[in-house]
Amino acid sequence: MIPFDLKMDLTKALKQSPEFKEAYSTEEVTRELIDTALILEDITRNASVHAAGVVIGDQPLVNLLPLKQDESGTLVTQYAMNPVGELGLLKMDFLGLKTLTVIRNTCEMVKRTHGIEVPIDHLPLDRPKDLRPAQSGGNARRVPIGIRRMRDLCRKFQISSVEHITALVALYRPGPMELIPEFIKRRHGEIESNTSTRCLNRLRAKPTGF
Repeated sequence: MIPFDLKMDLTKALKQSPEFKEAYSTEEVTRELIDTALILEDITRNASVHAAGVVIGDQPLVNLLPLKQDESGTLVTQYAMNPVGELGLLKMDFLGLKTLTVIRNTCEMVKRTHGIEVPIDHLPLDRPKDLRPAQSGGNARRVPIGIRRMRDLCRKFQISSVEHITALVALYRPGPMELIPEFIKRRHGEIESNTSTRCLNRLRAKPTGF
């Protein structure tokens, strides 16, 4: 009954929605609910849906927590992330990557137009010439680094393997991002520690070490 609008509030909704206003005027339980909600309104900044979060339970979620439909009709929980976990439900993030679709479509186009099968799952990852653009901070189209800040980090770090790229991408996010300057110093031996040596050894030995 509440109109969907970015700046909608209950007072405005009562004025704009005749159905909502009638329910408030004629239903005692609804009136009590709305009066309480008016007191609580604006305590929470906003209601939003995680872009990739999926909640998994061992039975229909409607039996375990309140659900609703968002503006697109998708069924979502009305609890935030932490309460969902506290209920014992599993929350997973399934992220999509458009770059993979571009690669797949490109391989299909090459095969269709030139008859060449691109061995996408068996391409070499250790060719120095493929890393030089990222090392210099220039055009890095050959590696999965596009934004200027990441190109600058690759230049300062002087990457020499795909594993180094993996580490920098993993660090380039809120939280661990503040550790990147120290990580770069350890890479160049400006900070000595056994930990940095072990980390770099893991990077060289295992692609999934970070």
